Amino acid sequence: MVKSKYEFTVDAENDLREILSYTLENFGKRQALKYSKELSFCLEKLGNQKTLIKEFSINKHRVQVIHCQKHYIFGLLRKELPVLIIAIFHERMDLMRRLQKRL
Repeated sequence: MVKSKYEFTVDAENDLREILSYTLENFGKRQALKYSKELSFCLEKLGNQKTLIKEFSINKHRVQVIHCQKHYIFGLLRKELPVLIIAIFHERMDLMRRLQKRL
């Protein structure tokens, strides 16, 4: 059995749920499925750390971020544990202000 390379916080799960719900309501099932696959692909890349991912420190935490379509996915790096996905924010949001509330 393959162990997941990432885990979600409750807030990040809610972010993902809201994104997919919004996409479904505004763009239809086909686009929601497509966007879901794209987000999953980006999450895997972040979890596997096999792409150009930006890394920075905030409040003594090592945070990685990947841009995926119209969203940024933020993950906390943890020793010997999967990346913890803490937020998925739309690119037009005040990213740093919102991110600080998640740490």
